[in-house]
Parts: sequence; C-alpha cells; structure tokens
Amino acid sequence: MTENRTPEQRFLAAVRDHAEARKEMDFQGFLAYIHPEAAAQMRQMLGGGQPGRMRLPRPDDIVSFEVLEAKCEGDTGQSLVRFTGYGSFALKESWRLTEAGWRVVAIERPPEMVKPPSLIQRIKRIPNAFATVRMSRPPGAGPGMMGRR
Repeated sequence: MTENRTPEQRFLAAVRDHAEARKEMDFQGFLAYIHPEAAAQMRQMLGGGQPGRMRLPRPDDIVSFEVLEAKCEGDTGQSLVRFTGYGSFALKESWRLTEAGWRVVAIERPPEMVKPPSLIQRIKRIPNAFATVRMSRPPGAGPGMMGRR
C-alpha cells in the first residue's frame, strides 16, 4: 500500500509519524528518525547535554500537534510542526531521504514560536504541597488526645 503513495505523501507520513512519536513520548520511535547529523543540535536544545540543565519531558507536556508545513523536493524536505500542551513550541526540521527512509538532518526550535505555559497550567503542576496533612492518632488515643502524655 505504501508503494501507491506519492513521494510527498510518504514524506508527510514520516513527518506525522515523527511528531506522533514525540507526542506519545515514544523516544525510541522519535530518535529513529534522527540522523546523527542532527543529534548534536538535539543535545543543545535539551540543555547542552548537561544533566543538571536537562528537563525531562512529562506525559502531559504535549497533548496535540499540528503539521504547519511539510514540503519535499527530490531527496530533501522541510517541516514545521507545532506541539501544544504545557505551553507550546515548534520544531523546524530539515530532512533527507536516505536508504533507510526519511531522516531529520537538522533540527531547531524557533524561539519566536515558543509559548510558555499559562499561569493556570503552572499552578496545576504544583504538587499537593499545600494539601492538608492529616496526622494519624496513636493506637488508643481518642479525639483531643493528640500530643498529651
């Protein structure tokens, strides 16, 4: 069935599969599309590869994506995909058709397309730090007996 698709349709399918893998936190699937040429750029986007600066994604970071642009000519292509969820950002990628299929050879996150999370989204992320702490009573202690000796 794949053989009946045009090169443009196969390219768009690769772009969508790559974005879907990122949305679903399937990092193995996401990285399968990354050519070694783009790996250094990805490390830079993730805090320079320094563990203290890297922020690992959470499952609700991305809830949807939209392919804003996907065009190919011959064995090269360009895509622009917006991801939304906890704020939003876009990935602009340059692709090359290799023997293994379409692979990302350059990747960037345009700063003008990064929207930080809203105040409400940030508040919802605060753990239950302000929840009421309920202390259990020691065995045999009735109401009003806490702390008495």
